[in-house]
Amino acid sequence: MGRYFKIFICSLAIICCYADELTGKDYRLWYNSPAKVWEEALPLGNGHLGAMLFGNPTDELYQLNDEALWSGGPSEWNNPLTKEHLGEVRQAIGNRDYKKAGDLWKKYGQGPYTARYLPLANMRLKFDCEDDVSEFYRDLDISEATASVKYKSGDVVYTRKSFISNPDSVMVVRLTADKCHSLSFRILLDTQLRTTSTTARNASLTLSGDAPVYVANRAYDPRQIVYGAKGEGLTFEVEVRAVVNGGSVKAVGDSCLVVTNADDVTLLLAAATNYEAADVAPSLSRLSPSKIVDRRLAVAEKKGYGNLFVNHVADYQNLFNRVALSLGSRIDRSDCPTDRRLRMFASDDSDQGLVELYYQYGRYLSIASSRPGGLPSNLQGI
Repeated sequence: MGRYFKIFICSLAIICCYADELTGKDYRLWYNSPAKVWEEALPLGNGHLGAMLFGNPTDELYQLNDEALWSGGPSEWNNPLTKEHLGEVRQAIGNRDYKKAGDLWKKYGQGPYTARYLPLANMRLKFDCEDDVSEFYRDLDISEATASVKYKSGDVVYTRKSFISNPDSVMVVRLTADKCHSLSFRILLDTQLRTTSTTARNASLTLSGDAPVYVANRAYDPRQIVYGAKGEGLTFEVEVRAVVNGGSVKAVGDSCLVVTNADDVTLLLAAATNYEAADVAPSLSRLSPSKIVDRRLAVAEKKGYGNLFVNHVADYQNLFNRVALSLGSRIDRSDCPTDRRLRMFASDDSDQGLVELYYQYGRYLSIASSRPGGLPSNLQGI
């Protein structure tokens, strides 16, 4: 009995060591060119705030989403005819008349058209770059939920690393260069929604706006986008602050921050809406997006980049590292750009490492799209 127990303990130790080795694997989607279309951009999210990063070295775009930014407000979305005709639908199914069942359900079972999920804003970084760009690299590291861009311009190597923290509720962008005073760029915010104000002050840029009360679901609808009176639709605010080392930052007008000759820069971005609950109209909400954003940024700025990064990785890996997967791949193509690996896989499916990466990427997206206390994932993720 003792011998079998020792064998069990030894086997368990080996399994645990192997599992630790697997959870320590480096999972990356990486590319040697910027994204040209939305499908090629890389997603970040903390379950509440989401971003798509395109990786352009001189004209970066962060497309931002908030989980709660929808058109419209609370209403009665149930169809009162459903209960009356449910028996007919069931009978049609029982008779295997599925077309009739579908027609009945479409007529009596579906509720009315509800609302549209809306884009929040865009953050744009426009860089002063007179020299050609070379040695370009961008990635999404799903082992720690970060996205990076690295390139060379002239004799300077530039790097930016981005993540969206769940514990601190901010997006963080860290920009560095391997030579002092090399970072000069502009920061801008814009939105497709109705803007109520834009303010640039000292080292912060703020965008406020509101959502439509109605957005059409089909092109033939004569009412495509309808805005109500102030406060009738959800309100939102986005603010970005620049923490600059070794250079300067100043506001230009009401819509732009200019960073000049910095050594490194940390951008902190927070966003919020006045969504309180599914049954609370925006006009009755007690929440102030401005106060929420100010509080989050004040705390994040005080913590600093190092603490924000450590908190983010620990929180994310507490979920991500729960599952390890090895399919026993005998080849390693991790040194190939991910888009090239996908093309190769179409004719040669021996790259089991890509299958592992795909599986873990799905888990990453689930973690990034929804967290406890927030809204469930939708078709757009967040």
